Amino acid sequence: MINLSKFKKSIEKPTEYILYEDSHKYILETICGTVGLYSIYIELSIEEISDYKLNGNMTIKNLAKKIRENIDLQKKRGINIQ
Repeated sequence: MINLSKFKKSIEKPTEYILYEDSHKYILETICGTVGLYSIYIELSIEEISDYKLNGNMTIKNLAKKIRENIDLQKKRGINIQ
């Protein structure tokens, strides 16, 4: 379980996603659902972090969209947050 109190918000797009980061990890909170909203948290992989550093916010926007549209990916990559 990851405690987000030690992370800073790096990018925030209300009702879509928030990217949190500390010195070693990046956590993406993606807002999902239509009638009922819920959040899915994933830890970015080394490849995703590299892509973000190279291409910026578009990487995060595309990843959030992919997570929002794929429930299997949500189940596979979702982590618990404290």
